[in-house]
Amino acid sequence: RPGDFNQALMDLGTDIESAKTPKPDQSPIKFFCAAYLNGTYDKYPIKEPKKKPRPIQIEAFVLHNSKGEFLLEKNNQGRLLGGFWSFPIIETDLVEQQLDLFDNSPQMLERVSQKAAFESHYQITPKWSEQIFPQVKHTFSHQKWTITLSEGVLDSFTPQTESEMAWVSL
Repeated sequence: RPGDFNQALMDLGTDIESAKTPKPDQSPIKFFCAAYLNGTYDKYPIKEPKKKPRPIQIEAFVLHNSKGEFLLEKNNQGRLLGGFWSFPIIETDLVEQQLDLFDNSPQMLERVSQKAAFESHYQITPKWSEQIFPQVKHTFSHQKWTITLSEGVLDSFTPQTESEMAWVSL
C-alpha cells in the first residue's frame, strides 16, 4: 500500500536519520547516501541562522463612543493578521516614508502627528485624549511591533455598510 511506504520513510527519518541524533550505521539505505559514503553526514542538514525580526513602529487608535462601544477595523487579507479585527492601526514608518518623498527635513517629520495621519486616512476627527500610555511590544517570528496607543472619543461616525469597520461592545 502507498501509505505504508510513506509511513516507513517517515519512521526512517525520525528514528534513524534524524538531524539531532543521526545513526547512519543503522540505516538500511546507507549505501545510497552520499553523505554517509563521504563521511559528511554530521554536516547535514545545514542550519540557516535565524533572522532578527524587523522592527516596525505602529500607532494604534483606541476610539470609543458615548455608548461605551469601541471602533474596530478588519485587517487586510494580504497583511499580517489579515482577516482579524483590531483597533485601527497605522505603520509609523510608512507615513514617514511618504513624507520623505516631499520633504526629508527632520523638522518636517517632527511636526507630523500620527493622529493627523489617522484623520487624513480615515476622514474622521476624534476628540483626542492627552493621556500617555506605555508602549506595547510584541514579537512575531519576522516582525517586532512597537505599538504606541492613542485614545479618542468619536460620537459622530457611522461606518458605511461596505466598510471594514464596526462599533463593538467589549
